Amino acid sequence: MNILNATFNLISSGDATLWSIVFLSLRISLSATLIAAFFAIPIGTSLAMGRFTGRKVIIMFSSSLMALPPVVVGLAIYLLLSDQAHLVNTDCYLLQLQ
Repeated sequence: MNILNATFNLISSGDATLWSIVFLSLRISLSATLIAAFFAIPIGTSLAMGRFTGRKVIIMFSSSLMALPPVVVGLAIYLLLSDQAHLVNTDCYLLQLQ
């Protein structure tokens, strides 16, 4: 119960560090949503209204991707970008952990 009380006290006190973290998280989420919508809305519109070869295959593929748990997708992306996958240049100064 101590942790729960400390959490409520931190939220209600208006801690500047906590609120800066919350606003950063909201800003990143909103940016990601806008970037995704920029690409997804035209693609979704063309899939819904257009008639072209391969349309059913694209719809079936995108529907099957929605059935995957987010953890599985995150793990796959992590494995693609990890050092063992050799898709990331480990000599890059910006990517090295210090």
